[in-house]
Amino acid sequence: SDGTPCSAREQPRSLGLGLLAARQNWWKFTRTQVAVELTDIGNNKNGSVYRWVHLGSEFNWSVFALRTGLNQGYWTAGLGIDLRVIQLDLTSYGEETTFNPGLSEDRRYALKLSLKISNVVPKST
Repeated sequence: SDGTPCSAREQPRSLGLGLLAARQNWWKFTRTQVAVELTDIGNNKNGSVYRWVHLGSEFNWSVFALRTGLNQGYWTAGLGIDLRVIQLDLTSYGEETTFNPGLSEDRRYALKLSLKISNVVPKST
C-alpha cells in the first residue's frame, strides 16, 4: 500500500421474507403446500418490485408431485415422481436478466434423477 486512504466498497443491505401454508390432506392430494417469498428487498433500487416476488405450490398425489408458480413474473412448472428407489424431478422456470421483469427472460429446464439406496436395505427383525 502506498499510504493513501481508500473508502470501503458499499455493501447494500438485502431483506427476504417468506410465508408457507401447508395442509397434509386436501381433496385427493397429500402434502399440499403454497408459498410466497420476497427476496432481495432493498437490493434493487432501479428495478421493479416484481423481481422480488416468488410464488410456488406443490400438490402430491400418490407418487406424483405437481409444482406450479411464478418466479420474477415468469411461470414455473414441475413434475416429480417419487418411487421407492428412484426420484425424478422435471422443472422449468424463467429468470430475469435485467432489473425489470418482461425485458429479458432466461428460461431454464432442469432434470434431476436421484437414487435412494438407503431405502433398499431391509430392516432386520
